[in-house]
Amino acid sequence: MSKPIVVVGVDGSDAATDALRWAIDCAEAHGGTVRAVSAWNVPTFGGPMAEPTAPVAGPDLAQAAADAIEHSLSQLDRVPASLERVVVHGDPVALLEQMGAEPDVVMVVVGRRGLGRLATVLLGSTSRALIHGAPCPVAVVPRGKHDHGGPTLVGVDGSPGALAALRWADRWGGPHIIAVHAWRVHYFHNVPMLPRSEFAEMAQARLEKTQREFEAGPPAHATQIDYRLTEGDARSMLVSRHASMLVVGKCHGLPARMVGSVAAAVTVRSSIPVIVTPPTE
Repeated sequence: MSKPIVVVGVDGSDAATDALRWAIDCAEAHGGTVRAVSAWNVPTFGGPMAEPTAPVAGPDLAQAAADAIEHSLSQLDRVPASLERVVVHGDPVALLEQMGAEPDVVMVVVGRRGLGRLATVLLGSTSRALIHGAPCPVAVVPRGKHDHGGPTLVGVDGSPGALAALRWADRWGGPHIIAVHAWRVHYFHNVPMLPRSEFAEMAQARLEKTQREFEAGPPAHATQIDYRLTEGDARSMLVSRHASMLVVGKCHGLPARMVGSVAAAVTVRSSIPVIVTPPTE
């Protein structure tokens, strides 16, 4: 049986190095291997129908892509012997999405550059495109070193996407999972649409639905799974908690290249790695 593969997009930046470090730790903890991918492309000028014009020759671009991988690896304390280096010509998003469709690939990992105040509204173009369009889970890793010893936080809401996120977290997260359903009272013209108690009851029902469906599936890998309700905006509540990673699912039924508002928001605001999973298991 082949080992699971974690694909990492590498461009030589500090953000990519941090993502590669995290991916290696995660893969090794679960018996997987890492594929470091650096893509190069000949830039085109003058519009989509123009002939490709490159200020740098193709071989030089390919070498620069290979150097990007080696630069990131040189910043790590250790490099596993099983790590695969891939230098390939083409659009990085399309190539990573294509690799994400391979049966042995369990996730694609990219780094998130520090954006300061703009972090709430901006995300790198590669990261944004991948979480919208990749067929596999996509991990977006913020700058810095990240501890794998804490609990795995999963945002749930009773949807198929949330159940898929919980199952993925059980396989690739740590032994302790915290499944959180954040809820709040909805208003219409400053008037509660329902009594607060009814919103709380509906939230409890959604959380229990997720728990029943999860427990009806294969035996859990995690040794402890806590199911918790919390009142407040999901985007704020999820990013404010201490954990080693945060797993959220894409909304079921959205067009292929769209992602839910919660998943999009926590990806740019979280201080820990965020994994966005597809809406199906």
